[in-house]
Amino acid sequence: MTEQSERFPGWDWDDPDGLAVRLDAFSEQVATCDKLEAHPGGPPRDHAGFRELGLTGIEFAAFRTTHPQGLGTDLATLRGPDTATEPGTLYRVDGDRWFTQLDISKPLPFADASVDWVYAEHLIEHVTTPSPSAGCARPGGCCAPAACCG
Repeated sequence: MTEQSERFPGWDWDDPDGLAVRLDAFSEQVATCDKLEAHPGGPPRDHAGFRELGLTGIEFAAFRTTHPQGLGTDLATLRGPDTATEPGTLYRVDGDRWFTQLDISKPLPFADASVDWVYAEHLIEHVTTPSPSAGCARPGGCCAPAACCG
């Protein structure tokens, strides 16, 4: 039995449709917050838009980024007590973090050179198409995909 099978008993990693259903149910339990407020105008699209919100970077696969100047993004839906996220909308999470729901396998809604840094942990190995994230980092910025390989 693999470590993955031991940690997620009953999950069939070779059945993408069944896995999607299990992942949605799992995400409903962990991707939650106390307060979720939609912000008018949608996510920032360029460097000026990021700066207006006090943001300097993007963290992919993070419904709750720990970086105070990072825009958290995830494919998973983030749920508050009375609402849930939808793609294309910018949200304030618990009054102190920003989040937008997006699929990184699709073109990103950000202009080139929009941010100073991009961070993706345990994500890139799951993407089958080339990651478009590097283009949104500013010249001299940082794109740090991190994965645990063993």
